[in-house]
Amino acid sequence: MNRLTFINGAIVSATDVRKSWSKIVQCVKDSHKPVFVYTKNAPEAVVLSFEEFQKMQEIIEAVRREQLG
Repeated sequence: MNRLTFINGAIVSATDVRKSWSKIVQCVKDSHKPVFVYTKNAPEAVVLSFEEFQKMQEIIEAVRREQLG
């Protein structure tokens, strides 16, 4: 799997995702950092752990509650 460091995560190609899905998932779970999936040198998707996703959802919900008063 070819990886380049990208901010707080890694960049992988969509081809690498198809070939190495379980390794990518394990990397995301272990590092708690996202993996950015690129297709033809353009960002296509982000893979992140369920734990990190839940944290993001909690933050979004807190901001929404604050905005509503």
